[in-house]
Amino acid sequence: MSLSVGTKAPNFTLKDTELNSRSLSDFAGKPVVLAFVPAAFSGVCSDEICTFENSLSTLNTLDTSVLVINVDNPFANKAWAKANNVSLPILSDPTLVASKAYDTTFDNFVGIEGFTVSNRSVYVLNKDHEVVYAWTGENPGVAPNFEEVMASVNAL
Repeated sequence: MSLSVGTKAPNFTLKDTELNSRSLSDFAGKPVVLAFVPAAFSGVCSDEICTFENSLSTLNTLDTSVLVINVDNPFANKAWAKANNVSLPILSDPTLVASKAYDTTFDNFVGIEGFTVSNRSVYVLNKDHEVVYAWTGENPGVAPNFEEVMASVNAL
């Protein structure tokens, strides 16, 4: 079961596409949308990051950052961002440290025994980094309801 509304979001430190360490605490005092996705270059994941990218002007107006997290390495994520013309930070979680902290893992992805990825999940955090919206897909092929996500950000 994923983190529930009202929970303080756990901090994490992961590498971005430029191999810089990025922590949730780097965004202290700012609302954050965390989007956990299973895999770079998959159809639903690419649609999701593009949807968030297309919402950046609205999110920037609301002083809200979006962080995408998956298990892929920074080089694959960099190529994925470039292929989709995405500027938002994509963070690598190959040891699932953040995914486990948010209780959002998916075992045996695409039928591969032992292949665990981040399950598709979205958390909206207020400026104190408390969860105000939490959604986890029943399976990684289901996209989040972006209208719900944006409504929760607008309500901050």
